[in-house]
Amino acid sequence: MSKQFLRKRQVAERYGNIALRSVERAAKEGRIPPAEYPFGKHTPLWDLAKLEANERAAAIRGGGWSTWRDRLLDELASTPREQAATALHQYKDSIDALPAGERKKLPAAAPDIIAKIPKEGN
Repeated sequence: MSKQFLRKRQVAERYGNIALRSVERAAKEGRIPPAEYPFGKHTPLWDLAKLEANERAAAIRGGGWSTWRDRLLDELASTPREQAATALHQYKDSIDALPAGERKKLPAAAPDIIAKIPKEGN
């Protein structure tokens, strides 16, 4: 069986359509395995088996970057304040639009993040 590799865009999609720069940052900070260059120095690829192993290890540790909350906070940290506030309002509006049964399925951290959303006009 041959190795399966993902391109940077595929890794970004795997972790919730994060920015491509966030994939590079996550690899540099050790939250995901580093890229490999099996086909030359200009094409970074990620080994799918190593990504899955990292996700399993993060789940066992009880967190890690594979959690939706960490991905959201990482994206917001690299976004200008006004854009982050707009994104958080859109996030809250999306949650408010969910049926009650779906809202109950959300991770426990969702209310914590919603509580940090600045009131409009502030």
